[in-house]
Amino acid sequence: MPLALSQYPLLAVGAIASLAGLWLLARGRFARPSERLRITSSGDSGRISEPTRLTCGLILLILGYHAIIWAFPPSLTAVQLNRRVWYIWIVIGIIAIAGSILMDRIDRKNDGASGDPQP
Repeated sequence: MPLALSQYPLLAVGAIASLAGLWLLARGRFARPSERLRITSSGDSGRISEPTRLTCGLILLILGYHAIIWAFPPSLTAVQLNRRVWYIWIVIGIIAIAGSILMDRIDRKNDGASGDPQP
């Protein structure tokens, strides 16, 4: 069963999002242990933390998977999100990434302010 011409952009978006997600996930895997475990300091505000990078990678990987699956007829694939409420899935992904970035900012703001002795 060939795909309609209108489905190819959805496949391309899915492939790009999946590859970007895999790249973000693999980026930390192949980093040196000293870079992987380094906690971002408050002066290093241009970088995201490892949990935020992993969250972004997983969200992109999930988005890419479902964009590819949505390009095929619903009867062909058993595991897919509801197509009619696609915007809700996008909002959930944005909220997850925004929440992770917000936690990074709170952590940087409170870095060293707790008064706990550093090990």
